[in-house]
Amino acid sequence: MKKLKLIIAALAVGTALSAATKDEQALYDLVGRIAPQHQSNFVFKQKKQKAETYTIESKGGKVVITGSNAQAMAVGLNYYLKYVCHTTVSWLVSSPVVMPEKLPATKRLTQTARCADRFFLNYCTYGYTMPWFTWTDWERLIDWMALNGINMPLANTGAEEIAYRVYTSLGMSDEDTRSFFTGPAHLPWHRMSNIDKWQGPLPQSWLKGQLALQKKIVARERELGMKPILPGFSGHVPGALRELFPNAKISKLQNWAGFRDETSCYFLDPQDSLFAEIQHRYIREVIKEFGTDHIYGIDPFNEMKLPSEDPAYLAAVAKGIYGTLTDIDPQATWLQMTWMFYFDKATWTPERVKAFLTAVPQDKLILLDYWGEYQEIWRLHEKYHGQPYLWCYLGNFGGNTHYNAEFNKVRTRVEGTFKDGGSNFSGLGGTLEGFDINPEMHEYFYEKAWTNYPSDEQFLQALADRHCGAEDETFREAWKTLYYDIIDGQGYAGSPNTATEYPRLNKDNKPYATSGNIANDNVLAFNVWQQLLSTKHNTNALFVYDAVNQGREVLGTYFYCLRNDFSQACYARDIAKAEQKAKEMLETLDDLDLLLGLHKDFSFNKWVDDARSWGQTPEEKEYFEVNARTLLTTWGFKGHTLRDYARRTWHGLVAHFYKHRWEIFINHSLNAARKGVDVDANNLRDDIFQFEWNFTQKLADPELTEAPVSGTPIEVMRRMAIKYSPLIQQQADQNASNEGQEKRVKVTPHDFY
Repeated sequence: MKKLKLIIAALAVGTALSAATKDEQALYDLVGRIAPQHQSNFVFKQKKQKAETYTIESKGGKVVITGSNAQAMAVGLNYYLKYVCHTTVSWLVSSPVVMPEKLPATKRLTQTARCADRFFLNYCTYGYTMPWFTWTDWERLIDWMALNGINMPLANTGAEEIAYRVYTSLGMSDEDTRSFFTGPAHLPWHRMSNIDKWQGPLPQSWLKGQLALQKKIVARERELGMKPILPGFSGHVPGALRELFPNAKISKLQNWAGFRDETSCYFLDPQDSLFAEIQHRYIREVIKEFGTDHIYGIDPFNEMKLPSEDPAYLAAVAKGIYGTLTDIDPQATWLQMTWMFYFDKATWTPERVKAFLTAVPQDKLILLDYWGEYQEIWRLHEKYHGQPYLWCYLGNFGGNTHYNAEFNKVRTRVEGTFKDGGSNFSGLGGTLEGFDINPEMHEYFYEKAWTNYPSDEQFLQALADRHCGAEDETFREAWKTLYYDIIDGQGYAGSPNTATEYPRLNKDNKPYATSGNIANDNVLAFNVWQQLLSTKHNTNALFVYDAVNQGREVLGTYFYCLRNDFSQACYARDIAKAEQKAKEMLETLDDLDLLLGLHKDFSFNKWVDDARSWGQTPEEKEYFEVNARTLLTTWGFKGHTLRDYARRTWHGLVAHFYKHRWEIFINHSLNAARKGVDVDANNLRDDIFQFEWNFTQKLADPELTEAPVSGTPIEVMRRMAIKYSPLIQQQADQNASNEGQEKRVKVTPHDFY
């Protein structure tokens, strides 16, 4: 009988789905991926309306979501999941979607989009987070984007195969063309005309694999109502092209970020006839392989010196790029970041910006106001002279682990732009460089694109409930403190994680001194950690994520204080104390690495394994691993300027990279203190640089072993909290005493002690 009922239910679902519109079907399929057990409990109804609107309500035991399109219905579904089911659909597939057994009823709610455009991603995200993504990873990310209302995702995957076809069709060899590209994790900076050839040539298997992946990506994005931003030609060409076209106007750009001549980029003048030829071939290949929604991401001169600063030249460049696009796609719109206007504001004067922007027909150039929480460029350049623009939240550079996020400033500035940004303000965008920081901030941000969005208090309470998996007052209170006093705390002294900092000597060999504020704030952070760990509902994967994330903040700050105590002891030639502090430093790093191993989202080993998975031969697997190791450590060559830019407080990276680097620092410092001399800064630097390079090349720690863990994640963290409770209190008391302050801040033990 039970089996018969299941068959009847399945047939009923099948009948309902067969009658669905394309957009409705996309939503049924989305539910089938994230919560298949409840697919038959939802009803999606598409209703054409002037505004992009959705309504959710309970009817006849079903959750009915009516919307103007797939995007609106997806946002309605997400609202229901977050605020009624206490469920988060993470952007990473490693976090399972936890649903109630029975869908709860909901009151009727309607929301309408406040802006037409919602952009997501950044060229850099393709290096710092997504270079090794498979279709499984992309499938979850696209679902997350749909649920959060994103309808303009950057879609750069597979761009190199398109470029490869164009340049080989112009007469370049296979080897020369593949050598033009960088290694996979560095491709964003190749796409932005910053570096060529670094850790190339790209294997043919990569080119073909990424092309196939991009086809799946754009198909799913369109299915869910998105318009993928496809790549276009910016003028960046291989230097080898000069031999085939000696009369072409190809200029060598300056070396970028300390890289040398062999990685230099070349720019083809858009006024040269060869530019049009390449653009035409490029766009034809893009459309042939990926179709088009007529929006192309093109970013010339990103962080690069201009070939000419003449406004007339800049206008000609813009006109040439746009004109060659519309030769092939008459409906083309060009999308560009405005980062260069901020990064090199001395060069990009108002006159030059105006010349560049107004050379493109009105409404045919969409601009990303790239770092709105720090600098709103639209306010500096006359609202971009009428060209449409999006206010963007950046949030982090390089995925460099830090904890702070300015919720209040973001909300205030977004609302200020809705009020004063002009009729050409067209939407919101997320331009994060890495995913490992404050995922809740991006969920919060995209809610602002809709009317009747929840207050901060409502958002925070619902966030705590869905991360905990239940309505737990202890967890709510912990998140309240976390939000107001730490993540958005203006006076909070922690972050970024100092355990992964480059071990520097102080200027003039003066001792480091830890501020009492840092030590006191770490007591606050530690008390929040204990509060999280005392929560009774603690099996949800997102709960574990929160607890590990808070723990790495606490141990990182504790390490910072130890590191300063060690330095002061060395300068004072107190060898016994310095040796003791060195021992405590290394023990803390071991504990930090163990802590990070409790959640797979903080795993360097996974990063490396994912990179190796793209290799089809043992040689390719090694090639991809070296590239993966390099980006997160030295970034470039030995001692490179950008080393540590993308540093991560990750399991495996702490144990195998950062700990060894600190050991080098400790040994140099102790040896100098024992001899009564200053540390030889040059020798210290050379030893660290050599170790870093050996690590990237797999000459140091070629095998990333993992220490065994005894107990559940909660048990392990509770043991750590008990261990560090008196130590963190001692640090705070010591620093308060050193600064003549009262010992007011106290560690508050919780009920798991």
